Amino acid sequence: MHRFILNEEQKKIGEDLRVSIQKVSLPEKIISLRYNLLINPEVSENEIILGYTKNETSKNYLFIDTNDKSVNHKWNYNQSECYFINSSIELLEKSLNILDFYLDDLIENKELGEYHVHHKRYANVLERLLSKIDIKSVTNGFWYSFIEEMKMGVI
Repeated sequence: MHRFILNEEQKKIGEDLRVSIQKVSLPEKIISLRYNLLINPEVSENEIILGYTKNETSKNYLFIDTNDKSVNHKWNYNQSECYFINSSIELLEKSLNILDFYLDDLIENKELGEYHVHHKRYANVLERLLSKIDIKSVTNGFWYSFIEEMKMGVI
């Protein structure tokens, strides 16, 4: 599990957000597939960068928007195009834990049958589980796209 540590300068981000960042523990086997997470997040005026994508020449990163506390992915360090992931870092933690359970227990154990045959069933279960955590995440952004690709059998 990955935990973040904030130094004194970073703690100026606001009490609620500071507590949230220090409280969460992200499942590394899931999130480390895509990101190199930072121990000390990088704090700027509007963003708290949690980690950078692996093996890419451009600076894509995972961050918290300090205005609405949502967790997003930015496609290019110098551009403003963002991709919504979850409404908060706590909901990201819960969503990743659901995905971890989902991959280990449901798919690996073939609870709903062979994945390649029943991918729509698996997608519907994941959508239902994630909608209980963060309904906004399954209506747009990363989780929405992920589930739609599952339904089509792409992933």
